[in-house]
Amino acid sequence: MFKKCLLSAAVAMGVLASATASAGVYRLDFVASGFGAGSNQTPSVVDQVSGSIRFSSPENIVAVNNILGVSLVIDGHSYDVGGVAHNDDLPTVLQFGGANLGPNSASFGTNDFYLSYYLGQAGGYFSYTTASLSDAWGTSNVSYALAEVPEPAPAVLLMGALGALLLARRKTV
Repeated sequence: MFKKCLLSAAVAMGVLASATASAGVYRLDFVASGFGAGSNQTPSVVDQVSGSIRFSSPENIVAVNNILGVSLVIDGHSYDVGGVAHNDDLPTVLQFGGANLGPNSASFGTNDFYLSYYLGQAGGYFSYTTASLSDAWGTSNVSYALAEVPEPAPAVLLMGALGALLLARRKTV
């Protein structure tokens, strides 16, 4: 019984180690401000947009595997994971946007946005549209913070699993 528990723990550790080596979880926080008049000269409906997007990616961040979380509200419209898409066409640029047209553009008369972040550089672009107005606003005045989301170390997880197995074995004896 105990040997089976140890074997199970070893297999679990191998799976955890391979999963953490192949992909990481990242968080991109951003603040966009300085929106001028829109394409149709309509004043911006918001002064500042801030949010964050959590995603999984290979360690070198050349592609986005999955969007895991979104915290973004623009003019009362709240975005969720299903309402955000990503584009991996350019390996040095993270691109996210509303799922209406995808991450490459924002459509007039809809709640939509486009965010680009140039990896390893200070720069990018943010634009948005709202369902209430037929206009689009954009700015290159965007600050970003990209960081890997810390995950429990595989050794800590293994210790917890072994502790639980030992406790379960002790109760059966």
